[in-house]
Amino acid sequence: MTAALIDLRRAPVELALPATAVPEALRRLPREEALLLATCQRLELYQVGEPAPAIWLARARGVDGRRLRPWVRELHGRAALTHLLRVAAGLDSATPGESEVLGQLGAALDAARRAGRLGPILGWLGRTALHVGRRVRAETGLARGSLSLFGAAVELASAALSGLEGRTVVVLGGGQAAERTLQILAGRRPARLIQVRRHPAPAGNREVRGWEALQECLDLADLVVSAVAAGGVLTASRLRRRPLTVVDLGAPPNVQRPVTGPPGLRLIDLADLEERCRCNRERRRGEIGAAEVIVERAAEGAMAWLRARRAAPAATALRQWAESVRRREVTAGTRCRGWADADLEAVESLTRRLVDRLLEPSLQRLRSEGPEGTYGSLLAAAATGGTPPPLASGRLGA
Repeated sequence: MTAALIDLRRAPVELALPATAVPEALRRLPREEALLLATCQRLELYQVGEPAPAIWLARARGVDGRRLRPWVRELHGRAALTHLLRVAAGLDSATPGESEVLGQLGAALDAARRAGRLGPILGWLGRTALHVGRRVRAETGLARGSLSLFGAAVELASAALSGLEGRTVVVLGGGQAAERTLQILAGRRPARLIQVRRHPAPAGNREVRGWEALQECLDLADLVVSAVAAGGVLTASRLRRRPLTVVDLGAPPNVQRPVTGPPGLRLIDLADLEERCRCNRERRRGEIGAAEVIVERAAEGAMAWLRARRAAPAATALRQWAESVRRREVTAGTRCRGWADADLEAVESLTRRLVDRLLEPSLQRLRSEGPEGTYGSLLAAAATGGTPPPLASGRLGA
């Protein structure tokens, strides 16, 4: 397995490949297995049996190889495999543990399959990478805790209210900050999710009210998230429901200071959210080591699978040689003895078991080392010279 990689966080942005262009890019490659991962952060080509993947990445991208040379790096064998697993695990992302890359990798595998470039090796390795990515996120804290202000806002609000299920949540504003927060809140299944904005428009996962209904909605709310452009739109007199949690995403602040009134009001501002993101980032960094262990173990398992797969033809040849010797000797030893069929069947069964036991150390060593290992080389030399293949000793690696 080989890989050619471009980090688009450092390379010129014009080298990026739109996801819609991936099928055409794959058609420019040779007919061997190929996987092309194209995102806003990376352009990566994985191949089987191609010693110079950078050349093919340039062809897939449709540019001169000299233009890519300063930005591309090549990986081979285990290094290429480990990189693919680290990408799926979120260890090679700007935000450790981000989950978007899993969807991007899944889409890349689908595109390669539709283009006829996903064979047995890259297909298996791709599925393994997806499994490793999911396992890292399930078994470590690498993906826990939001690193966005909007996700942190929902986390802190949920903690303050002991969960959002059954709560009434009101979001003020119609801009990007309000919309992104609404998307996250919808996944927390509040009893009512109400958006208040100056120009209401129907939306599928929330109630939408005009600004004239502001006070009515505030009086219903357990949680208010304010993300409007104007500062000071929420005064203490408007925030009269108790208990009440308010998240102020505004800059300038939407909640007019100082906030007075009865106890039971929890105010979360941008400084609180930034501190939450900082703590979450530190916690994720603390989980990198555990994620790396999962990746390394998976890489070793995948390399063992690849070695065993490459060794399959030599293992088949060794079994065929042993079976031909067994048959010849059994035939010679039982000829003209007049044995009953039951006796012959017993001899067949016994000799097959003996051959299997004798071959097992050799087959284990062959699978462990691969055909390019010491024992595989001895087998190849014996086959070339027309001599019987040597058998490995009962101890692996001897």
